[in-house]
Amino acid sequence: MLEPVFADLDQWVEAYNADVLRDGGQHIRHFEIKVLGQTALAEMKVELDLFETQDLDAYVTCGETVKKKLDALLRKVNKRFDFLSHEIWMPKETQYTLVFESRHFTVCIAQPEYVLISKAIKSPGKNRPLLLEYLSKNPSKRFFDLAQQYAFDVEKFLE
Repeated sequence: MLEPVFADLDQWVEAYNADVLRDGGQHIRHFEIKVLGQTALAEMKVELDLFETQDLDAYVTCGETVKKKLDALLRKVNKRFDFLSHEIWMPKETQYTLVFESRHFTVCIAQPEYVLISKAIKSPGKNRPLLLEYLSKNPSKRFFDLAQQYAFDVEKFLE
């Protein structure tokens, strides 16, 4: 769903770097986008009733110029980049799946269990319906291991 946005961003970075290098300026170095949150769950096609979110939560390892361009490209598809994404807590051992790779950047998506445990730990009330649905659908051992590691009491949550 977001691949065309990343392809457009890649073309823009290519053109930007060509212009800047011709003029003797600083080019955009290789960077990484790590998609998080509800968008990660949607992009990984998790079978949960997800509400339509317009925000793209992502860790992005580049400067403001690229983030602003990403936001502009997202707005063309009725989404927007959340500039506060860097504040999102994810487990330190979060695993990501590579979904886009170019000469200029890579895009990875957080695997669902890590997104869900982040939601469970940081905002269980807001995410209760989503978490209850997930827990009712044969959740993975990885999720329970993470819950134990981060002291999320699944039994108490289900009460």
